[in-house]
Amino acid sequence: MKTDREIYTLLGADAETLAILTDGIRVRGPYRFEALEVKGLDRRTDGVLLPEAPDEPIWVIEFQARDDPKIYHRSVVELGLVGERNLGRVVRGLILFATPALDPRTEPWYAAARQPDAPLRVAYLQPILEALERREPGIRCWPCSCPIGSRTRSDCAKKGHGPSGASPPRRCRRPCASA
Repeated sequence: MKTDREIYTLLGADAETLAILTDGIRVRGPYRFEALEVKGLDRRTDGVLLPEAPDEPIWVIEFQARDDPKIYHRSVVELGLVGERNLGRVVRGLILFATPALDPRTEPWYAAARQPDAPLRVAYLQPILEALERREPGIRCWPCSCPIGSRTRSDCAKKGHGPSGASPPRRCRRPCASA
């Protein structure tokens, strides 16, 4: 996977963190989050949320932290390919942009993503984290325990902080900002 491993780890961590980072994707029961390679087109998803319950939708999640004018088209293709591998299951998608500025707002997909119950949704990590900081001031980030609103991942690394691979502290299960 070419995107941030931290985001991949966080999306697979637990249902609460998943719901926060994806602006509301909820899963009942256990799930796996994994990168899938689709044969024939040499496509690799950033991650696919695979709930064990067959009545739960499968989510194809793309994390976008750089400019990519083709992200909507690629995501739609990946939704179709994952659906082809999982006939009989509902497949939905989420493009999780690091910031709103990275969203190319490609039509007709952007307008469709704004509709209720859209098969492809869009969310922005930066405003999600800012709203979390406003709701819970001083909340610490997992995995490095820096205050969420006070820095980016690169600032945190300069201070000698960063992911250690250890489990998060009990009171802190929130993600780092990614910049």
